[in-house]
Amino acid sequence: MEKLKPFKKIALLLCANLALSSIAAASAQVISDSAVTNLSCQNLSKASVMNAVDLTKFTEKNHIQRSNWNTQSGPYTIANCWGLSRAQRIIFYLARFGVAPENPQESSKQILDLLRDEHMDISKDGRSIEKAPLNNWFVFEINHPTLREEFLTGRTDQNNMWYLLDNGYTLYPSHGNKVLRNLRSEIEAYQKNRFYDSKNLGMALSDETDNKKRNEYLAKKLMSDITFRRMPLINLKAALTIQHVVLVKGFKMDSQKNIEFYVYDSIVPKENNKVLYNAQTGVFTAPGVFKDLLPANPAKELTVTAVDDADMSKIEDALLAYYTKKCKQ
Repeated sequence: MEKLKPFKKIALLLCANLALSSIAAASAQVISDSAVTNLSCQNLSKASVMNAVDLTKFTEKNHIQRSNWNTQSGPYTIANCWGLSRAQRIIFYLARFGVAPENPQESSKQILDLLRDEHMDISKDGRSIEKAPLNNWFVFEINHPTLREEFLTGRTDQNNMWYLLDNGYTLYPSHGNKVLRNLRSEIEAYQKNRFYDSKNLGMALSDETDNKKRNEYLAKKLMSDITFRRMPLINLKAALTIQHVVLVKGFKMDSQKNIEFYVYDSIVPKENNKVLYNAQTGVFTAPGVFKDLLPANPAKELTVTAVDDADMSKIEDALLAYYTKKCKQ
């Protein structure tokens, strides 16, 4: 075996040291952005990423700048609170504000897929529109520091993400009707899918307003979710035809263990609203949410149900993939 000459040994040692230095630098790297604070690249995992998520950054300035609206679906008039609350959670976790997207037009189309939870495009032969399940979620960029600033500048700038999402684009198959895809249409599509989902029948018909044990468990679960930076969607049912979905962002407990849950409410998107849990009676109420939905009795006791929990796993996968790549840069 040939002996290494001194200069070869030096070169090999230098390369080894550079490689070790690169590994050490990546491990020592710490990331802060519009969603996380001081995320260490060392031993990166779903748990470490979620632990670095900073819920204080998810402010009203990043709320979707649209109030809830009604949609006619066959004989039913349905509001879009579920679709909007889910879209809001996606934006909170997956949008990176203050970063210019490389291809805003293409990115906007992918975001619309996320909001719909389905990929749509023209078939290869151009004749029809094809739909496919959306398997992988992803992080996306928005140019301005907040969604509100993006909205305010988005009326004239055609590369602005809000402008692109709000105005959307049209699919033109050679056979069949054209399809406009935009923020409104994709949120409505998701809302309709949920509205007609037979799995929701039990939630729609159940009455758990005075189930103290269940409500206590749910209140603790909501607090636990927030503690672990997992913002839950909850359905607030006042009556069969009066139900409303909101996104839980935080909570405060008083000395009597009564809890105020701070929520994104699509009815009042420019501010936070509250859902209340009374530890003594074991019931949920939301007078601020139902003051217009149920003006005769806004403090009515509610049946509260967590929904769309599975989405959080997709969000965690997307975050881990994104920061794994960032840590290697």
